[in-house]
Amino acid sequence: MSDLDWITAATLAMPGRAHLSHASRLQALGLTIADLLPIRFTVRGDLHLDLAGIFLHRTVALPPLDDVGVTPAAAFIQMCAEGRLIDVVVAGDWLLANEHTTIMAIDQLARLQDWRPGALMSVVHAALVRRGYDGPPPVFGGAWFDLFEPIALPPGS
Repeated sequence: MSDLDWITAATLAMPGRAHLSHASRLQALGLTIADLLPIRFTVRGDLHLDLAGIFLHRTVALPPLDDVGVTPAAAFIQMCAEGRLIDVVVAGDWLLANEHTTIMAIDQLARLQDWRPGALMSVVHAALVRRGYDGPPPVFGGAWFDLFEPIALPPGS
């Protein structure tokens, strides 16, 4: 099964009030970064389900929704709360390059719902893109990580 098949199957297994979210929402758009599992959903209120490969986030107030799940801007903010820095930066760059959201949409949502985990970091990451960050090279390899100089620790540390 493809990643999209797994996401579709998980969506069908969840109740209608559970919305595809976090990196899973971005993967449904075609982004191929971050781990596929667990597939993440967000629900308002109390819901307890134990389904293999699915993580359910509960919240008092849902982020903005579209016909697939949370909006791409909301998913990016959610991803900023938990994602690895490299994944978050690549996701932001990809979202903007493919016109799935805008810096303004991310910024406005983060400021409107500044209590959400990831809201502050999403503004920081959006600022990187705003300043012309081009994202990492298309292939992650040793050359990308060679750009960062390792910290030399004193002997015996």
